[in-house]
Order: sequence, then C-alpha cells, then structure tokens
Amino acid sequence: MISTFKRAAVAALLSVAITSPVLAQAATGGILTLDIERLYADSAAAKNAQAQMITRYQTPQQQANTAFDTARNTYQTQVAAAQKLIGPNGDPSKLPPATQQALGQAEDRVGEARNQALAVQQAIQDSAAYVREQIIQAVVPIAEQVRAERKAALLVPRGTVLAADPAGDVTAVILPRLDQRLTAVQIVRPAPTAPAAGAAPAAGAPAAAAPRPQPQGR
Repeated sequence: MISTFKRAAVAALLSVAITSPVLAQAATGGILTLDIERLYADSAAAKNAQAQMITRYQTPQQQANTAFDTARNTYQTQVAAAQKLIGPNGDPSKLPPATQQALGQAEDRVGEARNQALAVQQAIQDSAAYVREQIIQAVVPIAEQVRAERKAALLVPRGTVLAADPAGDVTAVILPRLDQRLTAVQIVRPAPTAPAAGAAPAAGAPAAAAPRPQPQGR
C-alpha cells in the first residue's frame, strides 16, 4: 500500500514537472538550490542562537530530567514494595490507607515532574522555531539577489527537489552574505503588546457607544 502511494506521488510530481509552465520556464532559466539546514547549523546567527540556548536552557533541562528520573524511580520502588505486601494476585485496595496515599502522592509527583520536563522541551522547540523564522526572513532578500545575479528562474530549498545539479547549489554564496546581514538573533519570541489605554479604535472598528444619561431623582 505504501509503495503504491509512493509510486503514485512520484508519477504525479513528474507529471507536474513536465506540464507546469513555471517549471518549464525554470528549465530554460535554470534552477538554483539552497541547503537551508546548513544555514540553520553553520550561520553566525545559528551559532549565536545555540550559545544563547545553552545558557538559558541547559541547566533547567538537566534539572527537570533529573527530577523526573528521581520521581519515577521513587514511585517504582514504592510500587514494588506494595506489590510484595499484597502478593502477585492481591487486591491493591487492601493496602493500608497510608500506603495507598503515599503511592498516590508519588504518582502525582511523577506527573508533575513529567510536565515540567515537557514544558522545558517545548520552550526549547519554540526558541528553535523562532530562530529559524529570523534566519529565513533575513535570507529571503539575499536569495532573490543571488537568483537575479545568476539569471535563474527559481531558487528552491535543496530538500524540496528529487535531484539537482550540484553546480546549482548556491549555499556557499548565500551563507557569507547572511553572516554579514544577521549575526545575532533573539531566542524568545516577544510577547504581544496590549493596546494602550485610551488608544483610538482601529479603522473600521465600531466606536463605543456613549453612556446614556441617568434620570435624576426629584
């Protein structure tokens, strides 16, 4: 089933390559490729981001992983001890209340430690995504400049094509230009700013209704 799907996908892709006006034009003007993953690894911006992320996340990640391992091992030890009390076919509900409570608390600590470790991992992933966005934003005008200089029809990420002439790879051309344009990045996405108090409503937004006068007592 998977092989059939892959064959169909390749056939469809080749069909598009033959019939698409854009790719037909590209065959005449030439296609350049760019190894974006190399930019994410070797550019000055990427190395700056890596140093920042080590400083910000390495210790919290190690602490979170250690806390999770400790909580899990403690829980497993308590479960093994409880199992000995009730036997292989025993009823867990017959455990002393204090033991049941201790097991529940240990299980809760495992969940909390797991959530903390996942939160740190999610923060790392969010930072990496934000760094990539900044690199892409900086590289787009450089890529267009190189495409125009080479009089190519397209410049595409190398991983998006089935095959390409290595002579058309312009990563080595773009990378030093990117390093000149972007040497440092932020690793934490700025929080959205709230509108200032008393700010005028956006164009097209309905204005707030004026308060109605209240009747005065006689």
